[in-house]
Amino acid sequence: MINIRTIRNLKEDDGLTLKNGQRTIYKSGWQVATEGVECKTAEEAIAAVRAYKGTCGIWYSKGIYYIDKSRRISTKKEAMKIGRECKQISILKWKDMSLAYCWGSFFLKNESVRYNTLRIESVEGKRLLKT
Repeated sequence: MINIRTIRNLKEDDGLTLKNGQRTIYKSGWQVATEGVECKTAEEAIAAVRAYKGTCGIWYSKGIYYIDKSRRISTKKEAMKIGRECKQISILKWKDMSLAYCWGSFFLKNESVRYNTLRIESVEGKRLLKT
């Protein structure tokens, strides 16, 4: 399992994908998130990683850690289907680390819509962590 230092060492707009607590990189396929949490501290983030049993994606941006339960899917068609069902903005193409957008062009009316779309909820709302 990664440790809290790994999370603290993430730079702005940096991230990683974990499988069973270990960093992983695939050569093909698509990564899609099914749910996630937003964390304000590295301590909350590592607790979320543990709650997801180490199989998740981590992204750090503007002082927030985004922890998403995610999985690798072989085909774009299936990954897009899952992404849309889970209201994700995009899926990751492993071959070149590019994104495919699940909804084409879409507009955000307010922050609550954005967070629902990203499937990011407060830690307290998901009850994954003790705060």
